[in-house]
Amino acid sequence: MVKIGKNILENLTTGMYADSKIIYREYIQNACDQIDKAIKSGIVTKETAEVSIFIDKIKRYVLIEDNATGVKQSEFVSQLGDIANSDKKIGVNKGFRGIGRLCGLAYCNTLVFTTSYKGETVASRMSFNAKLMREMLAVDIKYTIDEILEAIVKIDTTTEQSDKHYFKVELININSENTDLLNDKAIRDYLSFVAPLPYSNKFHYRSEIYEHAKKLNFEIDEYIITVNGAQLFKEYKSRLYEGSENSRKPYDDIFGVEFKDFYDGDSLIAWSWYGLSRFEKAIPKTLNPMYGFRLRQGNSNWR
Repeated sequence: MVKIGKNILENLTTGMYADSKIIYREYIQNACDQIDKAIKSGIVTKETAEVSIFIDKIKRYVLIEDNATGVKQSEFVSQLGDIANSDKKIGVNKGFRGIGRLCGLAYCNTLVFTTSYKGETVASRMSFNAKLMREMLAVDIKYTIDEILEAIVKIDTTTEQSDKHYFKVELININSENTDLLNDKAIRDYLSFVAPLPYSNKFHYRSEIYEHAKKLNFEIDEYIITVNGAQLFKEYKSRLYEGSENSRKPYDDIFGVEFKDFYDGDSLIAWSWYGLSRFEKAIPKTLNPMYGFRLRQGNSNWR
């Protein structure tokens, strides 16, 4: 019989990301995929669909919740328990490997998924003892993945109102070395450039960008995403700064945008925009987080 060792699980969790903040992007991608399905099926509208992030520094707790489809009770264990067996499609969904949901295991003591599907009177809950998992990965014992999952996963259900539909991710007791996950300002700044957000209405050239997308018959994926109640936007600016954080000063302005479209034959495969300035020097990235080119798919950043 073929056995899959615990090192694979380690690679998918503790060894997955160099930057812990990426887990927010992963869970948001999953939520947005479900929001797309919920809008298509009429469960929510684009205006009412939302991804809500709640960060509690004192309790070292993070909640990421969406009001999309939820997961049916009959499919709950297979969808969340199976590893790398996702039915998502490359080029259609933002996430596609079926492993991103495990990323939180590296950064907290307990990871919990809770969901309810519209029309069902049950909420399904799957809890992972992440602390025990890391202990089992650290010892010199050749556990299999099945043995570790059997030890760390608990599943239960509770009653729920039939009109409720949601999916919640809870990271409980964030590790002391991962306090950056609890810095709500840093998380807002990070997500403002990597998440599929609308442009801020303070950005002068947002209308031109939307108009170009419309000409290409291209719909930009944008979602309502909040952190502790405050909605996030892409925070592009029309002014460039130099100096230090405490004594910055403007040295150049963005005076327009230009576009470039990329085709394979007659098929549009990508399009881009970039800001125009005097290009006096390399843009100081510390004070200008919008510097450089960003590669996006589904309006999520992959630079």
